[in-house]
Amino acid sequence: VTARGETTAVRAPVFVRGKQSWADVGWHDRIRLTGKLAPAEAADPEVAVLSPRGPPERVGERSLVRSAAEHLRSGMRDAVQPLPADARGLLPALVIGDTSLTPQELTDDMLVTGMSHLSAVSGSNVAVVLAALVGACRLGGVPRRWRPWVAGAGLAFFVVLARPEPSVIRAATMGAIGLLGLSASRRGAGTPALCAAILALLTYDPWLARSYGFVLSALATLGLLLLVRPWSDAINAHLPRRLHLIGPAVAIPLAAQLVCGPVVVLLQGEVS
Repeated sequence: VTARGETTAVRAPVFVRGKQSWADVGWHDRIRLTGKLAPAEAADPEVAVLSPRGPPERVGERSLVRSAAEHLRSGMRDAVQPLPADARGLLPALVIGDTSLTPQELTDDMLVTGMSHLSAVSGSNVAVVLAALVGACRLGGVPRRWRPWVAGAGLAFFVVLARPEPSVIRAATMGAIGLLGLSASRRGAGTPALCAAILALLTYDPWLARSYGFVLSALATLGLLLLVRPWSDAINAHLPRRLHLIGPAVAIPLAAQLVCGPVVVLLQGEVS
């Protein structure tokens, strides 16, 4: 930071209020800019709010991994252009958490109906990615001991692709812990993996405790781990065997909604 004739080297988070000229700035890009600093709120993780003067100047080139991720993100946005407005905005949001094309009216409707969590990448996305990677390794004949490492590398790239939002970090950390258990030839337990992920992440970044996305993601996973199996068994006990898919189909959304309910009330002030 250069101000009043003095230059100081600092390392601290700053909240930038950028205009349209900032739309092309990617995650972890190195930039140079001029602007005015103002104090941030005491409870915010950022130390200051920056109002830039003019567009940013990029310094250096993006790494190959980040360039590939930005290429895929822009490619998905281009691919959905022929779709109607709502579908065009919702598809990238569901897959990689990119809400840049989501119409404001759709965002408001999702908030009113309690469906805004759908546009946040979480455990379900990570589960699909890991299942696809492990399945591809199996079909490709990759030795069993190497599969967790290949899947872990793919998971790391998916985090870069989806951006490290709190729910993404939580889900990826839990997935990584599960992969470590797999590599050690031990049957992983979901609840210990979730607890380890939460403790590790809060130790690294305590501000995640103030993130609704992180809290909702962790609570929803906890509800699935603790409640789905007994509730599914209780429902299926009154149904013939051919209808046993109904138990999980009812228990999964009910368990997640129940444990997230108190936090949703804090976030939105109502229950849909």
